[in-house]
Amino acid sequence: MITQELKTYVSRFVRKLILRGRAAVGYYSMEGYQSAPNEPTQNIVAKRVQHYGFVSEPPDGAEVIAVAINGGASNRAAIAETVTGEPEIENKEVLLWSEFGQRVLLDKNYRVAIDNGNGGTVEVAGFTTTIADDAVVARDLLVVRDTKVDHLLGGSDAVLTCVANVAGGFATATALGNDLSFDVTFTVAPSVTVNPGTKLATVTFARAFGIGLAPRFVASAKSGAFGAAAAFGAEPNGVDKCDVYWHGAALNGPLANLVCTVAILGKR
Repeated sequence: MITQELKTYVSRFVRKLILRGRAAVGYYSMEGYQSAPNEPTQNIVAKRVQHYGFVSEPPDGAEVIAVAINGGASNRAAIAETVTGEPEIENKEVLLWSEFGQRVLLDKNYRVAIDNGNGGTVEVAGFTTTIADDAVVARDLLVVRDTKVDHLLGGSDAVLTCVANVAGGFATATALGNDLSFDVTFTVAPSVTVNPGTKLATVTFARAFGIGLAPRFVASAKSGAFGAAAAFGAEPNGVDKCDVYWHGAALNGPLANLVCTVAILGKR
């Protein structure tokens, strides 16, 4: 008898209730009994109490733990909730999640993994941050360490190979750079006239572009005595190549040490 009375007394202070909606901003409307299971269920209002800097709104139907402040049944505070379908994590891991699919996971392998629930992910592991989709920078980007910019292809610096269009009048062509930008240094053979629209060279990257991710190339003159108005163009060739074109006035060989720059400005 004493045990039952003690349980009834304690239950007035701590209750497990079912969330049914919002009574007002910052207040839950819940369903349960005030002190004992044999009492009829009642609508009970409790103030939402959470940690500083964190606000969440659990779904209706969640189980809520409510305590009675100073023992007052009309002065309850909701301090914790649990819902069905919570994601499983391993011992000592931490997860911030929502039913809309977003996740921020601090896992046992020292990774921080962010998932927006719609295919976009960011993973920080060691000194590497991996972004699964395009990154948009709205302001200046400051890099405070040496960096390898893997603009589209990923991995280490791109190794470029370059083949001159000898039949078009270009005796030699070499490429230096990576998949962010590169320079093509070329020569025009003696007694040859190169007309506008002639392909200068084909540059091959170390890694192929992803399907549908061919970039937009912008080519411009960098240095050299062209002897004519200089203009260049560049277009994707397959999934791992770039064709560079001469679009200026006619070039009359021999010419040497001519250089153009090709910048890669993201996918088409």
